[in-house]
Amino acid sequence: MTLKLITGPASEPLTLPEAKAHLRVTSNAEDALITDQITVVREQCEGVLRRRKLISQSWQLTLDDFDDRITIPMVGVTSITSIKYDDPNGIEQTIASSDYVLKNNSDDDPPKIVESNGYTWPDVHDSIDNVRIVFVCGYANAAAVPAALKKWMLLQIGHWYNNRESVNIGNIVTRLDYVDSLLDPYRVWGF
Repeated sequence: MTLKLITGPASEPLTLPEAKAHLRVTSNAEDALITDQITVVREQCEGVLRRRKLISQSWQLTLDDFDDRITIPMVGVTSITSIKYDDPNGIEQTIASSDYVLKNNSDDDPPKIVESNGYTWPDVHDSIDNVRIVFVCGYANAAAVPAALKKWMLLQIGHWYNNRESVNIGNIVTRLDYVDSLLDPYRVWGF
């Protein structure tokens, strides 16, 4: 099983004006730096959350064969774009969307794809990476991203903006524990 990003988010959960307001920056001189930090902090947040993406994006799950219940190791799956497979002759085929159902119950139970009533998964080619599922996951837009996640990102950007090196020399550093606890309700454990 492998996961691969197909199409990244079209926007970020934070806008440049939101980040600049948090940083109390009024000039445009560092817009490129702050814009880059917004993207990096979103990627970092997604990494800490593990299997949760913040803004709608397309991913591909690749499997060797079909299972009775195909588990998608990501929460917040909003749709299945396609399910393609290599038939026994090695020719790519597409399964009709009416032949499967996405079961997306909760963050504690990963999404699953199951066969529709009366449908059976087809046989596949005798090789690896025969089944390719493209799906969309993440919050629909920036307005749907929880405020706690946005606050965590703003606090990280503030830290990076004020500390532009990877080592802090000659200062007393105190980690504020409440910052990372903002992510706790949204972390994905298991699967």
